[in-house]
Amino acid sequence: DADLEYDPNDFLELIKPILDKQTDVVYGVRDLSSQRIIMRLGNNFLSWVASLLYGVKLNDMETCYKMMTRTAFETLDLECRRFDVEAEITAKLVLAGFTIYECPIHYDARYDNKKLSPMDGLPTLRALIKYRFFV
Repeated sequence: DADLEYDPNDFLELIKPILDKQTDVVYGVRDLSSQRIIMRLGNNFLSWVASLLYGVKLNDMETCYKMMTRTAFETLDLECRRFDVEAEITAKLVLAGFTIYECPIHYDARYDNKKLSPMDGLPTLRALIKYRFFV
């Protein structure tokens, strides 16, 4: 993320479990306490729905910091073009049998020129349902 909401120095911690062959997929988990309450609730809700539908425990599905091996990446064949891509990535990785390892990252919520609205969660919810039951 070029606006430095996410700390680029966290990349080293994210890639370590992959290089150590502990996992094929790592998600950076943000401390969302600095996010606006509506965004935090939406993020927590979507992560909860993903956890429920896919039988995994996810704390931050919407994180932009996702690292994976080439093997994992090549299973994705992405279709989504907006924020629902986070749900598609998660669904396809879990359905392909990959375990998602979570690693805490630094996060400084930005409010200026934010492009997200609470309505952006609806396509994400739809994608979670679509990839679980209809694909």
